[in-house]
Amino acid sequence: MASKTKKSKNNNTKKSKPAATTVVKDNSIDNNTVADNTVSNTVVDVVNIEDELTKYGYHVIKTILVKKESCQKTLIKANNKLGQYVYIIIDDISVVSTTHHVTMNDTTTTIIPYSVISASMTLAGMDVCGIIFECQESGLCLLENVLSDDNLTVVESNYLIDQNTKPDHCYINYPIVKLSEIRVNNDLVLEGTTIVTNRLRTDTYDAYYQNLINVQHAITHFNGSYQRLFDLFKIEAIKLKDTLKMLESWHMHYINHPPQNDIDIQKSNSILKQILIRNEYVERLLCTMMRISEYESQMNQLTEQVNEYHDTFNKLFTKLDFV
Repeated sequence: MASKTKKSKNNNTKKSKPAATTVVKDNSIDNNTVADNTVSNTVVDVVNIEDELTKYGYHVIKTILVKKESCQKTLIKANNKLGQYVYIIIDDISVVSTTHHVTMNDTTTTIIPYSVISASMTLAGMDVCGIIFECQESGLCLLENVLSDDNLTVVESNYLIDQNTKPDHCYINYPIVKLSEIRVNNDLVLEGTTIVTNRLRTDTYDAYYQNLINVQHAITHFNGSYQRLFDLFKIEAIKLKDTLKMLESWHMHYINHPPQNDIDIQKSNSILKQILIRNEYVERLLCTMMRISEYESQMNQLTEQVNEYHDTFNKLFTKLDFV
């Protein structure tokens, strides 16, 4: 897989944006992956790489081994000098991962929607070598830039811990950098990571904040719809009760005084028909009211959950004024 060539900070040449971006599934193993049985003359354990990353200002959080068929690739999640989260691809083939926290296997399952992938990679541009989506602890969606003939192709690879596990819908995206790029110019890597991290954070926040506004609108619409239904039941139920009572009294008259002519027989049948219709309305009304009353437990659960979120973040945010 081709990688971006980093330039020194002293070089003011601006990076040009690719003419087009295409996302393709990764059906092959690139030159950054290592076969399980690969033996190098100078094998370096990933633990030593962690020591090396520490010298560059990275704090290793966890090491992940991702596998596709007979090949594997080592990813390290870390904090950089600025405390930002970043994933590092170990693209040195002499490094063998003998110790790792998590192992994931390749999957054909689509973890992240294409629209989300495309938007994130557009934000990342060429400031980093890719983006990774982390689905809590269940899976990863790895997106790497490949530049060819002025066209930027994004190679997508998906990995799951358990193939039977459904990926979590709560996913967070992080920049990807390569070990080789850190070794060449860590300052430039840090600069690119900061730019992309800020873009991703801002874009994700704006998108989710708009979603929260949409939820607020949905709640307002629900309240309006519920109030209209509530008023309808309150007013029309009384009318239903009163008209049914009236029809029953009329029908009782014909029960006590059976109709003798066609006109009275027709009236009696018409009254009975209306009674039957209204009794059906009563059953449907009561059943619907019972179903709607079940909303209470759901609403209480949602309210409790929102209150928990509020209390949690309120405590966290009160600490922002202190260093």
